[in-house]
Amino acid sequence: MYIETHGMSRTREYATWENMKQRCNNVNHKSYKDYGGRGIKYCKRWEKFENFYKDMGRKPEGMTLDRIDNEKGYKPSNCKWSTYSEQNRNKRGHTNTGEKYISYLKKQGFYQIRVRPFNPKTTKCFKEAKKIRNEFLIKRSEQCT
Repeated sequence: MYIETHGMSRTREYATWENMKQRCNNVNHKSYKDYGGRGIKYCKRWEKFENFYKDMGRKPEGMTLDRIDNEKGYKPSNCKWSTYSEQNRNKRGHTNTGEKYISYLKKQGFYQIRVRPFNPKTTKCFKEAKKIRNEFLIKRSEQCT
């Protein structure tokens, strides 16, 4: 029988830690294929919540647990708290092009342009991607006036 001693089982930090473990260990978890199924694990030290909390600290409002290198597992030297948009840019298969709203999708060989509220567009040409992005931004600014 497990007896909680840290008094934090109802905190955001505990929920984040538990979800990390589920993604890595539970074959029935909806994201297992992208984590445990790819060999992503968490370090032995983080088997205990208290150690995870000591290493990561309090979870800032609006932040999420992010692995710096998505090919490596969860450990203190590879994890940080990130905003959802920061984590979105750090997805596997996306390469930052240095241009706002444009990512390069390595596997598909396309540039993807994502400007809300428009649906994403793709193109093989970087110059074309910048043109599409600029058109989206103009349309968006016109919608706000």
